[in-house]
Amino acid sequence: EDYGYECDRAVRGCASNCEVPVKLAEPTTSDCDAWKCIMYCAKSFESMGCFGPWENICNEIVWRQEPVGAGALIMNGSTTCPDKGRCCVDCSSSPRRSPLPARLIVAALVAALAGIRRPVAAVAGF
Repeated sequence: EDYGYECDRAVRGCASNCEVPVKLAEPTTSDCDAWKCIMYCAKSFESMGCFGPWENICNEIVWRQEPVGAGALIMNGSTTCPDKGRCCVDCSSSPRRSPLPARLIVAALVAALAGIRRPVAAVAGF
């Protein structure tokens, strides 16, 4: 796996466009939604080798109690959380749906990879 700069940029760009934006430079490791977003984004770029390192970090931290982790149940491969009142994160695969419409994520990633710094709405043509 060649995890590097391209993966950092791709995952960072995706995570900044989640429903609740995640700043990977300063992630809140106790935030369940942040973990779901990060894992979705890492899985989205699995073909670039971006997922493996995040899978390892997720499995090490997400289950730990606050302030270190989110106190989550690790749901590797499962789509249903058995405890609806608790944070459940799949460290082995992405959620079935995107945190934002796919066209916004694609537009943001194209802009990020091209080095363009414009708002997502401008890139998506809204």
